[in-house]
Amino acid sequence: VLLGDLNAAIDASELRPLAAAFTDAFAAVGIAPGDARRQSCGPRPIDHIFVRGFAVDDCRVATEAGDASDHLPVVATLRAEVG
Repeated sequence: VLLGDLNAAIDASELRPLAAAFTDAFAAVGIAPGDARRQSCGPRPIDHIFVRGFAVDDCRVATEAGDASDHLPVVATLRAEVG
């Protein structure tokens, strides 16, 4: 699992190596690049969760977290893949 403020949208060229090696948790639950549900820092979707070896059951920006930071938390529910 790799996560954090990566200062780039998921479709930025800087993130292509990560997107090739990991699964984008938002995409795994059908939330495409450019979808407003990815916005975690004002209008910018720059906070991400990448996984490998896990199934993603849910991924969302926790808007109920309030304004303690300029970023809202990104939360994913993961399940270990057996196999």
